Amino acid sequence: MTMTTEHLPLAPLTEGRGMTPSLPAPKRTTRQWSYEKKRRVVEETMQPGSSVSIVARRHDINANLVFAWRKLYQEGRLGVKADEQSFIPVGVVGSQSGVLAPAPVSAPRVAGLIELALPGGITLRVDSRIEEPVLRRVLRAVKSCA
Repeated sequence: MTMTTEHLPLAPLTEGRGMTPSLPAPKRTTRQWSYEKKRRVVEETMQPGSSVSIVARRHDINANLVFAWRKLYQEGRLGVKADEQSFIPVGVVGSQSGVLAPAPVSAPRVAGLIELALPGGITLRVDSRIEEPVLRRVLRAVKSCA
């Protein structure tokens, strides 16, 4: 004997029988981070012996987001600190006449490039994102060779 259930009435669904009440979906919120906070987190990751993932966990931030902030920081797109100067003071040392001749016009200027015409016909070109300590070392090396 074969039994079919096609024509049998079904019991109504109840909460106890597998139906869950419908709840509104939680709203997704995107946290907004200030440039200052981003800079502080990125600078913390650049300390010797520091780990991006550990710093990110400490601040409850996804490590991939911190890596993206590091890239922005290196590109100079996270602004400057309130106490940070936007220009590096540069002086001229060893000029014989006290007056510098204008630098000869060479290749077209590239945005973000710093060009220094030094005594002895030396032209120094560096990217504008160079860190101050690195530039100081380069200038000391050029000075010691002159």
